[in-house]
Amino acid sequence: MLVKGSHFLFDSDQTQFRETLVSQASEYEGLLVGGVTAGPVKSFITSVRLLSLQDLAYRIEFHSKQYNAVNSASTYANPAHLIGIVNALPSTDALPQNWSGADMMTATAYGTMFAYFRSGLNIPYEDREGLGRLHVNLVNLDSTTKSPGDSGIVHLRVGVVAAT
Repeated sequence: MLVKGSHFLFDSDQTQFRETLVSQASEYEGLLVGGVTAGPVKSFITSVRLLSLQDLAYRIEFHSKQYNAVNSASTYANPAHLIGIVNALPSTDALPQNWSGADMMTATAYGTMFAYFRSGLNIPYEDREGLGRLHVNLVNLDSTTKSPGDSGIVHLRVGVVAAT
């Protein structure tokens, strides 16, 4: 793929990631570029920012197709469509000593929220459904349950660079 240089942001909206997620459960969502217009079908994921009211451990999975499962026991619904992952550790955890630039990030307390951020990613992404969406699965890796609704708000922003 040839990088064009156009940068897009995929944001979750107020209806996404609002489910109760017990440990090892997940919620799949399709993030639309700009919230209203379809984005690039092929791109490179360059950054991830997650804001959460709860200081939990998460895994963010990127898939080439959309799944509709919520609270699925199997986080890898179809490994053939799994493109990449980023692990988000709670603020009480430190990056592992053997961490060598793996796709991990640690939360930082930001007022009453927790902010996780990872840049420098280079994950090739292709929306095989051609919907201009980024297909994401948020997995709760924590032993604590992610709360539902407003008390468990999670906002996800993914930066991508368009490719051809």
